[in-house]
Amino acid sequence: MALTEFEQLFKNALLTITDDIDDIYAEYLFARTDEVRQQIIDGINDGSITSMDDVDEITVKMSPVYEYLKSQGEFD
Repeated sequence: MALTEFEQLFKNALLTITDDIDDIYAEYLFARTDEVRQQIIDGINDGSITSMDDVDEITVKMSPVYEYLKSQGEFD
C-alpha cells in the first residue's frame, strides 16, 4: 500500500525528530561524561577520593553512557 503524500511527510518528520532526539541524547551523555571526569579530578585534588572504590562509586553513574556508546558501536 502506497503512502499518501501527507503520510510520507509525517513519516519523514517522525524520523527526523527521532534522529534529533538521538543526537541530543548523545550530546547529553558526552557532557555527562565530562562532568563525571571533572568530579573525579576534583575529588582527587580535594582528597575526597583516595581509592578505586571511591572512583567506582562515581563511575557507576556512567553506565548509561557506556551502554549508549556500545549500542552505537562506538566501543566494544
